[in-house]
Amino acid sequence: LSTGAGIYWASRQAHLLLMMDDWHFAIRLARKDNQAIEAVKSVFAQQLAAECANGHYDEVLVIGHSLGCVFAVDSLSSPSVVGAHKPSLMTIGSSLLKIALQPKAAWLRHSIASLTSANVKWLDIQALTDVISFYRSNPAASAGITTGLKPMVQRIHFKDMLLETSYRRNRRNFFKTHRQFVLGNEKRYFYSMHMIACGPLPFAVIWADGGIPDHDALVENGFAGRRPR
Repeated sequence: LSTGAGIYWASRQAHLLLMMDDWHFAIRLARKDNQAIEAVKSVFAQQLAAECANGHYDEVLVIGHSLGCVFAVDSLSSPSVVGAHKPSLMTIGSSLLKIALQPKAAWLRHSIASLTSANVKWLDIQALTDVISFYRSNPAASAGITTGLKPMVQRIHFKDMLLETSYRRNRRNFFKTHRQFVLGNEKRYFYSMHMIACGPLPFAVIWADGGIPDHDALVENGFAGRRPR
């Protein structure tokens, strides 16, 4: 009973079972030995290549969160994708290095190198309070990639994006904190996933500024009156 109670508490309070599932998934992903995972990656890469090839878009931006960054990077690195429409990439709360630093994941390090060699505009968003991602790292440099255009790293502060009550309520739950990258802001801030993905600015402008520019930069780029901060 005490063992069962301990597992129940660890699962409820420390997300033990979820963390074990996550790590098992990460091992299978790194070793590329799970056919179901590889099938999902293949379908996503094919769909992305097809969308890039049709030429109906002003830009193609792929956003990956957590382990989704692995799928994003690997799919984008395909020659049929990166050579088709010059897509851009934003990784947020990235768990990319959790896979890329494993010895069996040479394939992912090769994918990262393919993106840097193709000079893909890549913005990596990090936060100190997100204990799951790799704060103060560069996805390419930390993986040993020394050539090409490295990702631009931008660090954000959740406390500047949220009301004080929300920040204090969430900061002790590391999974809620990890999800904040993809949730809505409560204050104007230079990072907002929804404003970047759905707003009026081309990603090239956001990438060059390391986030949503201030009002003066918006005016210079022809977006007067829109004040995201």
